[in-house]
Amino acid sequence: MIEVPFLVDTGASWTTLHLTDLLKLGDALGGLMTTPSPIPLRGVGGSTVRPYAMRVGLAFPHVNGGFSRFAMSVAMLPDQTGWGTPSLLGMDVLRHGALTIDATREIVQFDPPTDAAITIDPPW
Repeated sequence: MIEVPFLVDTGASWTTLHLTDLLKLGDALGGLMTTPSPIPLRGVGGSTVRPYAMRVGLAFPHVNGGFSRFAMSVAMLPDQTGWGTPSLLGMDVLRHGALTIDATREIVQFDPPTDAAITIDPPW
């Protein structure tokens, strides 16, 4: 299992994987599609990009030892700005669990159903 940090983005409809995080997956690059998706993604300020898509599995460990697993397509975003754009955990995943933000303790916690196997169909 390879850990990838995500920025929780409740304003993002879809989960995106940054190129540098994708490179951590090594052999998984063979699953990368060679054509851009037909649906453009719009960012803050109205910028548009037609990302490449890749089928991945995401797993979220629970404190009780269980896992929630997601089979889904993610958009692969290159860092066009050079600012180190993070991978984004979007609402396609977040709507399947409880998101808790505790500002006092500086904790963000996502709790999808334990031992769930969830398939998310791509928008493209």
